[in-house]
Amino acid sequence: MNSKTRSESEVNKKEKRTEKKREKADFQGYQLHAPASKWQDGCLCGNGSMGAIVMGKVCAEQIILTREDFFAPLHGKEKALPMAQKLPQIRSLIKAEKYKEAGAIPWKLLQETYPEKPEKLWTNPFFPACDVAVFTKETGIYEKYERSLSFTSGTAKVSFFTGDGKERQRKVLVSQKYNACLAELIAKNGAADYRIELQKHPYEEEEFGPAKEDVSALLKAECYSIKRKAAESDRLGELELPSLEETSYFLLFRGYFQDEKGKDAGTHPGQEGKLKGYAAMLQLTAWDGWVQMEKDALVLKENTRALLKVILHPLEDFRDFEPEFLMERLEGIPDDFQQVREENEADMGERFRRISLSLEDSKRFENDRALYQNARFAGKASPSYLQKIFDAGRYEILSSCGEYPPNL
Repeated sequence: MNSKTRSESEVNKKEKRTEKKREKADFQGYQLHAPASKWQDGCLCGNGSMGAIVMGKVCAEQIILTREDFFAPLHGKEKALPMAQKLPQIRSLIKAEKYKEAGAIPWKLLQETYPEKPEKLWTNPFFPACDVAVFTKETGIYEKYERSLSFTSGTAKVSFFTGDGKERQRKVLVSQKYNACLAELIAKNGAADYRIELQKHPYEEEEFGPAKEDVSALLKAECYSIKRKAAESDRLGELELPSLEETSYFLLFRGYFQDEKGKDAGTHPGQEGKLKGYAAMLQLTAWDGWVQMEKDALVLKENTRALLKVILHPLEDFRDFEPEFLMERLEGIPDDFQQVREENEADMGERFRRISLSLEDSKRFENDRALYQNARFAGKASPSYLQKIFDAGRYEILSSCGEYPPNL
């Protein structure tokens, strides 16, 4: 390498470092340096209707998908209590600071309305529709791990280097425009192999609600892979691989609920012949490598860039469902993660920036983990920490408010 080439290379590196510092200064969100160990610590992405929690696991990524109107039909179909006529009395008692008396009114009304059920009636619990699981055969040894969430685009990013120096990136968002979850998989300095599944989430009572029942046991689900638009040469028994450009690969996950007696729990009065449920469909788009289909999984080999698109859809009748319209919806979403991210930025970013809070702080913190540790061990929150909490709270409201108020 001559001196001129070396000088140009050094200039390019300096420009990249400057650009990276500028991006970091403009970034509004948080950055962490370890995967999440429980769902509360995952990166929340959402558009008000659909939500995704990104755990950021290295060898077995887990993206928990939810939808605002998905509730497990476990507690019957009792009508809401007629509270309107009681509200003036309740408000009057609260104003007079007679809180115990105010709280006794709905309890008495419950006993009068449902005398055969003296205990509390829980509402149907909110539940995760399914998990997107992305398995890799990478070694568990990794370095330079970073997991971040942008408050202005709702994009979660996970990046790390494997023990042998290969860089891996995953970016996830929930599109405002297309009401779908997109996940981009990028492998640098060497291709990667993936096994992609849609799985039933291992629901636990303490995770998502007060339901006594084990929702995972009552949820009946199935998952299978689908291929269409296959190349003519891709016939059974032949070794020729179909062209990735001519073939669409999908995973379909369907679920419905049964009660402990095995009776369908999703039917409604007057619709006994129909079984309500839901579907999740995933489309895999790959720019290189090759795809192997299994009954309930897609295996992607020797890949450097791939895109997963997932949608959730309620089913009025689980038994009478054709997946073609979901495939068409997915194929109508651009295979361009950056384009969809910029559309999110234009929408969510504009709303997020309508309000800002800037608090002066005499301390400077190296990263968000240091900010959190300071608040934890100092016994009080620094101005920088309060500013971060304010921004995070606004982001969560923007990403979780749709037709219904936030569930969590």
